[in-house]
Amino acid sequence: TEMAPGDIVWVKLKGYSAWPARIGTPSTAAQKKQFEEATSKLGLDLKKKTRMVTFLGRTAQCAFVQPSALTAWGEGTQHEANSKVTKSKGQDWAAAVLEAEKAYSSSRAAGGRKRKAGSDDDSKPDDKKD
Repeated sequence: TEMAPGDIVWVKLKGYSAWPARIGTPSTAAQKKQFEEATSKLGLDLKKKTRMVTFLGRTAQCAFVQPSALTAWGEGTQHEANSKVTKSKGQDWAAAVLEAEKAYSSSRAAGGRKRKAGSDDDSKPDDKKD
């Protein structure tokens, strides 16, 4: 399944637990520069597949990842395993999962992928409070 801007996903990076994120599109000059730096050594095919994600929760950090690091939100046993609360995951992780659940539910209620083609307005994270 092709994942699109605005989709809620799990991102699994080496050395880290899977974390909820939203797929986005580099829109600021800084994000575009980061994308070019992150993908400069990749072949054209991999560069086209690279996705920007914004991690949910208090950090709202961005990363550029390959599709192999992504799992669709709510997808089977992997979703259940990723969602399991453990002592080591902490409050930031729990808050990120809650934010992802709300965003995923809202997107499904609004028709999910029935957005206008090219529209990625909902790829931007909600206003964060520090």
